[in-house]
Amino acid sequence: MQLDSFHSAVDGDADDSRDTNESSVVDISDVLSLRKIEQTSSDEILELTSSDGSVFFIRKSYLQVANIDDIRSRLPSAGWECLSLSEEESADVVQAGFAFSAERKACDYLARSEQCRAGLSAKLLKKGFSKKSIELALDRLESKNFLSDERFSSAWLRSHCATKFQGRARLCSELMARGIARSVAVEAVENFFTEDDCVGGSDGLMEERMCEKAYMKAVRQRKSGDKLLKYLLDSGFPYKMCVSVIKKHKTDD
Repeated sequence: MQLDSFHSAVDGDADDSRDTNESSVVDISDVLSLRKIEQTSSDEILELTSSDGSVFFIRKSYLQVANIDDIRSRLPSAGWECLSLSEEESADVVQAGFAFSAERKACDYLARSEQCRAGLSAKLLKKGFSKKSIELALDRLESKNFLSDERFSSAWLRSHCATKFQGRARLCSELMARGIARSVAVEAVENFFTEDDCVGGSDGLMEERMCEKAYMKAVRQRKSGDKLLKYLLDSGFPYKMCVSVIKKHKTDD
């Protein structure tokens, strides 16, 4: 991802927002009373002030029930008076605030490195956000292509295989263990082994060459015989390939 364009798109939407988690967006019981709704520099982002002076932000697209224009029209003209929303409106508005806060935290993680949806969701859960808030936020980030399991898989493979030499089967399993769908993992691994510029040389890093690298690493660890074969198999290389690489190097010796 181009981080410059990423920051521009996200920060342009929410330059007035504050970093909050779900427990601090706004303190309400059943009904939310609003004193003021103001437009930020983004058409999508609104700043809301509750009756106790608490300020929080929502993205209008996160509202599923409440009509923000209708709520605005009902706000008292006097700045010290407040509008009490219905329970349904209150829940929806607060949920939108939670989702926007989750979005901002997700953007912090994405600005540092590529993330997969499952991993990012787990991080946000640990920060105290609800599953619904996370779902709304990550759906939006995926729709904007800020979050991509395909892109994460490609980045992870490049980084992982720079020092660990594994076959298709093991790499697919590693990606799936991180919450990547099987179809996405398989495609990412296939692309990795056929890219012209992938790790290991301009002619492409084919699986057999990776197996040879794994063989050399195992030999440096003083593995031989059955332990050597087991090491290659556990690394995810096909049996015939493992046997072929071992025989080739024995012949060379």
